[in-house]
Amino acid sequence: MNQSISIKSVTDEVAFSLTAILAASFLLVKTSEITGASSLFPTAICGVMLGCGVLSLVKTLVAWFRQGPGAIRKIDVSGFVYGAFAAVALVIAVLLVPYIGYFSAITLLLVGIPLMLRYRNLLMVLLMTLIFEGAIYLIFVEAFSRRLPAGSLFQ
Repeated sequence: MNQSISIKSVTDEVAFSLTAILAASFLLVKTSEITGASSLFPTAICGVMLGCGVLSLVKTLVAWFRQGPGAIRKIDVSGFVYGAFAAVALVIAVLLVPYIGYFSAITLLLVGIPLMLRYRNLLMVLLMTLIFEGAIYLIFVEAFSRRLPAGSLFQ
């Protein structure tokens, strides 16, 4: 039983790390299209996200090699599948922003990813989505007077 827990945790950690690395790399490429001083914040966020993904992957692999790779005989790939779904959802949301706007795309992302990752407390998902979007609105739109993309569909 203990071995199945370690198998699950290793595959989940590796799936999470690879998802973070791939998503941060994609978003880092997208932020290179932004010109001027406004590219500094998204570039920094992507850099931190990339660093955390690499650090998490290294930490997981070091722990796995300390335990001994032979100790894990069967790897559960479901973590990779759900991580891949989350990464694809993130890429789709980023690509949808110019068309449906930031708040519409982020709402789909923030509600969709927890459901894809089998988190079923819909009330908590909706509450966290509202809190996150409210915070983004207050910080960027109200405090910094920055317009977020509205999307060509709503213009």
